[in-house]
Amino acid sequence: MSYKLLRQDSHPDNWSVLCVEDVEVHLLNRGVPLTEPPSLARVTLSALGLGVCDYLESPCPIVSDRMRRAFEGVGVENLEWYPAELKVEIVDTLHTGYWIMNVIGRVACVDQGASDVEQAEDGTITELRCFRCDPQRAYDMDLFRLAEDSQAIMVSDRIQEALLSAGLRGVLLQDPATYNRGLPVSSFVRRSP
Repeated sequence: MSYKLLRQDSHPDNWSVLCVEDVEVHLLNRGVPLTEPPSLARVTLSALGLGVCDYLESPCPIVSDRMRRAFEGVGVENLEWYPAELKVEIVDTLHTGYWIMNVIGRVACVDQGASDVEQAEDGTITELRCFRCDPQRAYDMDLFRLAEDSQAIMVSDRIQEALLSAGLRGVLLQDPATYNRGLPVSSFVRRSP
């Protein structure tokens, strides 16, 4: 089994988030259920991005109804969903049918021998560059946050297939070997299969 990073295509025309209200986004990186889930998250988008997206990566994962159905269609169960409405700044265009996605579970599975990482004296990874996941240490999970970099969301071959089949916009599946310290990537430059 191989894993890819679930990323937002950073093409300059795609949406970008300015702020998320009514949810503490830093709590979503922990990989645990929220104790006080929001009833509705309000998301403000930059007016510069004209490209409608099914996935927004930062500051927290936001997905469309179509992307949520793709996850549910293959039986992914370690997700929590919180409704969100997206508003484009200045023009006040409102988009509904979006969800804050909380990925439950963090897995430490970076193969340090086959990865470029910075380590503290105690061996703890302090900076993750390009890397490879050890599938055995990932316990064949289909979707999880990477313990070594909690902002990184990993998807299995099965999930990759479902996302590609759904024809989603703004979604990029990045090979961990090209992670490059989490810098954004774009299909405008390169698209990972």
